[in-house]
Amino acid sequence: MRNEPLHLQIAALLEREIAAGFRPGERLPGERALARRFGVSQLTLSKALAVLAEKGRVDRRHGSGTYVREPGPRWLGVMLESNIGCEASSYFHRFVAQRSRELLEARGYLTRLYAGFGTPGTRTEAPTCRDFRHDLEAGALAGIIALSGTANSGAQALARRRGVPVAGMAEGADARVSVDYRPAIGAFVDHALARGRRRLALLDWAEEGGPERESALRRSFREALAGHGLEPAPEWLRGDLHPGLPGAGWEQLREIWTATPERPEAVIIGDEHLIADVGAALPTLGITPGEVLFYGLGTRGQLRHGIPSFPLELAELDAEAVAVALAESLCALLREPRGPVSPVVIPYRWEAACSFNHV
Repeated sequence: MRNEPLHLQIAALLEREIAAGFRPGERLPGERALARRFGVSQLTLSKALAVLAEKGRVDRRHGSGTYVREPGPRWLGVMLESNIGCEASSYFHRFVAQRSRELLEARGYLTRLYAGFGTPGTRTEAPTCRDFRHDLEAGALAGIIALSGTANSGAQALARRRGVPVAGMAEGADARVSVDYRPAIGAFVDHALARGRRRLALLDWAEEGGPERESALRRSFREALAGHGLEPAPEWLRGDLHPGLPGAGWEQLREIWTATPERPEAVIIGDEHLIADVGAALPTLGITPGEVLFYGLGTRGQLRHGIPSFPLELAELDAEAVAVALAESLCALLREPRGPVSPVVIPYRWEAACSFNHV
């Protein structure tokens, strides 16, 4: 507490006093009286009351005073920035959003889904859902699950300023649930090398952190190759197109295949949305099944465009496990708002049942 700014310390003290001894609608003592009581300037006291107003604890009425706000319904929000009406929207994120709501409501919480209007491949600095911003500013949200999206950091920053805990999949969340690519990527690389395939390529998804920051998927690929004394060819790393954009997989495979006279012998497809496009590109590029080994990453039990049309080894992510981890993490934050919540890591898993060999 002593490391916090003085106005935040006073806001915390006032919030406890309001909860213990004031009725909804009751007027607080005047700002001058409160400033004298706490031994601070009126400006510092005013900043403390502004914090409480932002959190929805009080109403500040010009010329009248500060009043304890009437308690209204408060719920848990699930924030999904991507436009769910877009054909390219992620099945994984839609499933996790709805499933986490079901899990929270089974524990007795009220929930709301906030769906933004983000377009695949674009970035925004603030949430595009006006309802989300309105409810957060009105103090109607007790906690938030923030799924991956172009405005995740903006949603988390808004929530942090209002003291609302966030469980999410991006860095900066109060409780983070992340994905681990390393087991699957390592297994793919081992499998390819065991079959004499040493020239490996990767179709990545570079939205995470933007182009200036290497994605976790590409980092896992580099580490797996380095374990065998290999480095990826820069021309065989592609992630400049959002996987939800029509034709993204086709275009990225064409770029890899025509980049150098030497061709890759194995290709890892980093998102299930790219798989159908890759299959469509093979005959156009003159690639015959078996000439190149293909590996892919997808959501367990869900290939949006059906069974792959070419031989493919698939590693899957359990979306149910992600939803459970997010719901449980948010509940832990609600129980202990200032207590640490351990991060959860969910790995992609490659199993024999995930092989599409077309034999």
